[in-house]
Amino acid sequence: NWSYFIISYGYIFRRNEKKEEEQLDFAKIGTPNEIKLKKISHYYGLISTVVRDLENVLIFLRLKNRNQILKLFPGLTEEKEYYKYHFENYIIRVNTITDLIGKLGNILFNTGLKDNCNGYNFKEKIKAINSKVAELVENLLKITFDIKQKRHKKIHKGETDISNLSGVVFWNDVLRIANKKATELLEEQTDKQLANKIDELEIEIVNIIKAVNGILDSSVNELINL
Repeated sequence: NWSYFIISYGYIFRRNEKKEEEQLDFAKIGTPNEIKLKKISHYYGLISTVVRDLENVLIFLRLKNRNQILKLFPGLTEEKEYYKYHFENYIIRVNTITDLIGKLGNILFNTGLKDNCNGYNFKEKIKAINSKVAELVENLLKITFDIKQKRHKKIHKGETDISNLSGVVFWNDVLRIANKKATELLEEQTDKQLANKIDELEIEIVNIIKAVNGILDSSVNELINL
């Protein structure tokens, strides 16, 4: 399994540590299988980092006291900016994970794609080799499709709003223009609207992580057979 892989990779790293100190390219040291394991480790590590980043997005969004935002981050002019930033960060991370799955799968299954491979061309290549993995990758691509479209609109059409925050009214931001503070009732309304949006996001993140884990679990035999 993937835990065994991490232990094996640690052995390879220690065995080649001395050579690395001699300023050789560590990624190119070792037998062909060891070099392949290093590439797998690289992409697996990046996927693990992205998954942790997705989990961290929820931690930052579930800030207990929204009124502390402008005190903690005096460079921000609105509370909404804080939430917008973390929702955007989520979109960027999701766009990254499908490309990384494609690159990892390409090495594991020897599909022969170039380094610029992604989830889409890997899915097409793997169909003839492992239909189950192809279906799992297709599922991940479907889950992330709408999120990718949000990024496309932001980059290519110049849209600056985040649809995840549609319907959320930040009353403190609105009333700050008139030098007024939101009432407790309005504050509760904003908190409730935000909580609903963050709950929706959490469901998305859980589904993405489950999809990624499904692909990794179905690829274990390729790892064992190296």
